Amino acid sequence: METSVQNIEPQKKQAVKFISRKVIVISLITFILLMLAITAQLGYTLLNSDRVYKGIYINDIYAGNLSKEELTETLNLKYQKNLEELELNIVCKGVYNSLPFSSINAAYDVKVAVDSAFNIGREGSLLSKLGDIFKARHNGIKLSIPVLFSEEKANEVIQSIYSKTLVDVKQSDFSIREDKLIIRRGHSGERIDRIAALRELTESIKNLKTDTLKIPVETVYPDAIDVDGLYGKVTRRAQDASFKVENNKLEIIPEVIGISVDKSKIAQAVSELEKGQSSEKVVPLTTETPKITTADVHSRLFKDNLYTMKTHFNTNTENNLNRSQNIKIAASKINGIILAPGQIFSFNETVGKRTVDAGYKDAYIYKSGKVVSDLAGGICQVSSTLYNAVLHSDLEVVERRNHMFSVVYVPEGRDATVFYGSTDFRFKNSTKWPIKIDSQITKDNYLVFSLKGTNETPGKTVEFTSSKRNEKPFTTNYTDDPNLPEGTTKVIQEGHNGAIIDTFKTVKQDGKVIEKIKITTSVYQPLVEEVVRGTKKVQQTPSNKDPLNEGNSVPNSEGQNGASTDTDPAQNSEPDSFLPDAESDSADNAGDPEGIPLDQLPRPDMDDSAINDHINTEDVI
Repeated sequence: METSVQNIEPQKKQAVKFISRKVIVISLITFILLMLAITAQLGYTLLNSDRVYKGIYINDIYAGNLSKEELTETLNLKYQKNLEELELNIVCKGVYNSLPFSSINAAYDVKVAVDSAFNIGREGSLLSKLGDIFKARHNGIKLSIPVLFSEEKANEVIQSIYSKTLVDVKQSDFSIREDKLIIRRGHSGERIDRIAALRELTESIKNLKTDTLKIPVETVYPDAIDVDGLYGKVTRRAQDASFKVENNKLEIIPEVIGISVDKSKIAQAVSELEKGQSSEKVVPLTTETPKITTADVHSRLFKDNLYTMKTHFNTNTENNLNRSQNIKIAASKINGIILAPGQIFSFNETVGKRTVDAGYKDAYIYKSGKVVSDLAGGICQVSSTLYNAVLHSDLEVVERRNHMFSVVYVPEGRDATVFYGSTDFRFKNSTKWPIKIDSQITKDNYLVFSLKGTNETPGKTVEFTSSKRNEKPFTTNYTDDPNLPEGTTKVIQEGHNGAIIDTFKTVKQDGKVIEKIKITTSVYQPLVEEVVRGTKKVQQTPSNKDPLNEGNSVPNSEGQNGASTDTDPAQNSEPDSFLPDAESDSADNAGDPEGIPLDQLPRPDMDDSAINDHINTEDVI
C-alpha cells in the first residue's frame, strides 16, 4: 500500500510539469503572432504613408512628415525668389562680367526635388524599402534641388567672352612676286578654351556658386614652317596652254609658268625667321616660260578652213520641198559641233532619230530595190556632203557605207548612206586641234559644210580619183496601159547601171606625191527602169514626158579649201534625173547587194574575184 502511494506522486509531478510547458509554448506563440500582426499593421501603415519619411532633408529644409504639396510650397517660398537675386562674376583677361542667374533663365526644379524625396522608401523590394526608411530615420539623407537653365544662353555668354578676348593667330605665309619668293613670319594669338569654359560655367550654375569664375586665356602659336612643304608648293613644271571640249563647249586652259628654287636657300630663310632676325625674307626664283601660251592657243583655234563642200538640192516639186525640209533639219543638228582631238563624230547620235515630231517629212528613198516615198528622205545628202568634206580634210573615216544604188549629188564611190539604229556615218578628229563643223543652207539651195580647224601641214593637198569596173546595165520592165495612146511611153522609175567603183586618194606635199591608196570599194546594183507604154489605138503619137523628172535637174556639187582638189570629172557633170532626190535610209539596202552581211562587204584590199563572188550571189537584185 505504501509502495503504491509512492508511485503516484512522481506521476503527478510529471503531469504538472508537462502542463506548465504547454502553457508557456502556447503563450509564446500567441505573443509572437501578436507581435507579427502589430508589426505588419505598423509596416502597412508606414509603407502606405502619403508623407515624406523622417530623416530626409532638401538642402537645409527638413522634408520629413511633409506631404508633396506641403513640401512644394515650402521649397518655392524658400528658394525661388532667392535664386532670382543670385548672380555670378566672371573674369577673363582682367575684365569682370556680371552674370545674373535670371539672364540664363535659371530656376529650381522643385518638382524633381520633391519627387526624389518622396520616392525614398517607396522603390524596390519590401526589404529595400524598409532599409531605406530605417537609414533615413537613423542616419539622415540630404538631397539638393536641381537647377535648370538655358544651355543656349550660357553658350552665348561664353561665345561673347571668346569674341571679345580673341586675338587671331597669324600663320606664316608666302607669296610669289615675279622671280622672288617672299616668306613672312606669323605671330601668336590668344583665345579661351570654349569647351572648358562652358563646362566650368555649367558647374557653377548647377551648384549655385556665386564666387568669381576665372576663365583662363591660352596663347596660340603659329605652325612651324615646313621647308619641304613650302618647296613643294612653290616649285612647278612649266605647262603649255591647252584646251578641252566637254558637252560641245570649248574651254582654254591657261599656261603655267615653271618655277624652280634652291631648297637650301628656303631652309636658311626659314631658320632666320624663326630666330626672330626679321619678319620677312626674300628667296630668288628661276622661272620658265612654256612654249605655248594662251595667246598661241587662241591664235591657232579654228584658224584654217580645212575644206568646204557643197551640194545642190531642188525645191520645184512637193517631194523636193519635203526633201529640202529634211536636209535643213539634219544639217541644223550638226551645225556648230566641236570635236576634240581623237573624238569620234556619229551622224546618228548627233542628228538623232528621224520622226514626224522632229519635223521630218516623206520623200523619195531607196528601199527594197525600188524608189519609194518614206520618212526623212534626203538626209543621206547631208551625210554624203559631210563625208566628202571629211575626205578632203584627210580625217580618219571610222564607218561609212555606200547606197545600194548610185546617187548623183556626189561622185560615184563618195556617198555615205545612214539609217538610224543600224547604219551610221562616223569619223574621227585625227588632228591635234579641235575641229568645228559649220553647216548652212544658201538662198540658192546649196547645202554647205565647212570644217574649221588648224592646218599643221600647209602645202599638203588631197585628191581623189575613181575607176569603174564590172558595170552591169540596168534592165527595163514594161507595163502596158490601155488608157495611154499607143506608142506613148512613160518612165515611172529611171534605171541606173550597176558597177563597182574603186576610189583612190592621192596625198601630195608641196606638189610631191607622198601617198596613193585605194580607200573604198563601192558596189552599186543596177536599178530596174520601170516604163509604162500605151496600147490605146490613136492616130497621133503624144510627146514622151516624165513628170517625175520635170524641172528636177541637179546642179553641180562643189568643194573647196584652196589646198585640196578633186580630179573626178563626175563631180562636175551629172545627168539630169529625179534620183538626186531619192536615196537609201534603210539598213537593208545600205550599199551592199541584198543579203550580203556587213562583215562580207568588199573592202579596199579585196581582189576582183572576191568582189565578183559577191556580185554573183543569188540574193543580188
